[in-house]
Amino acid sequence: MSEPTPTPAPAPDPAPALEATARPENWKAMDVAAKVAWLNTQPLPSDPTVSLGSCYDRGTRFNVYAYGVFQAIQLLESQVKERKDSTIWQYVQNMMAAFKQGVGSYSNAVAEDCRELLEEGKYSDRAQPLHPMTIPGTTIWDTAHNVITILTKTPSLNQPRPGLGGTSWASLFQAFIDAAQKFWEEWKKQKREEQFHDVDLTIPGFTELEYEERLPLTIPLDEF
Repeated sequence: MSEPTPTPAPAPDPAPALEATARPENWKAMDVAAKVAWLNTQPLPSDPTVSLGSCYDRGTRFNVYAYGVFQAIQLLESQVKERKDSTIWQYVQNMMAAFKQGVGSYSNAVAEDCRELLEEGKYSDRAQPLHPMTIPGTTIWDTAHNVITILTKTPSLNQPRPGLGGTSWASLFQAFIDAAQKFWEEWKKQKREEQFHDVDLTIPGFTELEYEERLPLTIPLDEF
């Protein structure tokens, strides 16, 4: 006797569309938590099923990941700065250049969007909204690598952007991943041979900051 054909699960109901309302008159005096609570009720213009509050939440979390990677690259660069005629130095420079052009610039665009959400209660979409994602990883580097890898597969970020010379954010993210991979292979090789110091890339609790603490972060890309 054949097994009964399983009944397919019904498709989930579409998320309800949010309706825009007027910004509170006392907006400038409201604290961050109150502003985010209101933003959670307001629709993203390009997709009214997504709230502006979720754009702020995902955006400021991405700022944290990207800033952590920036700090990690600075730490790694400090370890090899005496070897400016070496392959490892060139690789870390390539990694930083790719970070600035792609992930760092994107993170700063996200920060500007989030800052405008806090200051004006509106969203200009300099960066394109981030989608929800599950992010595994035990260190800031692992987590950020996973975030960036996910973003390279996001359809909207694979669209050419006029401000990027016709390329896409995803292409720039992939360039950083490729540069980082080359660096790490050389790092592991030279660490075995020359005993580089371990670099602590763990930042406990860094990604779980509350709204009052997790403000938009601009990365000082011109300093390196």
